[in-house]
Amino acid sequence: MHRPANDVQLSEGARFMVGQAEYKKHLKAANDQREKGERQMNMDYSAYSIVKMKATIGLFRVHGHKDECIPAFSPNYIIGARQFDGEVVEMLWAPLNEISRSTSGMSTSHRQEVLDDHMNDSNWKKLIGMVNYLSQQHRAGKVELDKAITAFKSINSTVSQDKQDD
Repeated sequence: MHRPANDVQLSEGARFMVGQAEYKKHLKAANDQREKGERQMNMDYSAYSIVKMKATIGLFRVHGHKDECIPAFSPNYIIGARQFDGEVVEMLWAPLNEISRSTSGMSTSHRQEVLDDHMNDSNWKKLIGMVNYLSQQHRAGKVELDKAITAFKSINSTVSQDKQDD
């Protein structure tokens, strides 16, 4: 028999999960309307009302759309953006989805602590691999920059000077 009073958290709001008291206080001040079972569309709407972003389709999915969607929605064509694939959230949550089967029968505090541990492990792995990853990205970026400059000069040489000035 489950007794919520006996469900003691060892890390109440100390890591990745928000403490229950703070969460309940936030719910009273939240601008969006909550439905039973809080739907993702409500979260998307709340986030969108805070931040304005250019709509994109991740690189993995954009090629499954019409050809017209690629220049309009591909992350590769966002002015001022760096090269990215737009699939980060899926990559970060995929391992946690695998864990959900084993946490479904756990008490709330145990589930939160297991998820905290897995998120902490994921963050640690990203932290220790960051320098190597960024170094590889920088080297690859320099090679691609040289290719892009060469391609631009080639295309630009075919355009008349008056068109270039526009």
